[in-house]
Amino acid sequence: MRERGLCEYGSPSPFFLRRVHDDLVVRHRADGFRVALAAETELGAVTELVTNEAASGALAFAAAHRQFLLDELPGSLTLEERLAIGIALEETGVFERV
Repeated sequence: MRERGLCEYGSPSPFFLRRVHDDLVVRHRADGFRVALAAETELGAVTELVTNEAASGALAFAAAHRQFLLDELPGSLTLEERLAIGIALEETGVFERV
């Protein structure tokens, strides 16, 4: 694991995320150079986050896990990229920081 410190925003990094609802189904989808994270609802899939292929592994990991540390996201992401992905996941409302 990476050494934990403070990011440029002064908050501890990495942080821990978990899904807001245990029974929420989340899927990862790749389409060319874009990747998306979608939540399954009664009305069908709702795209929550779309980004470039550099974050494909991270979004696939988030879709497959109900809770995780940002350190666990796969790929050669920088600390700032991990934080940006974590914040974006939290802002979707599908995940919350704990």
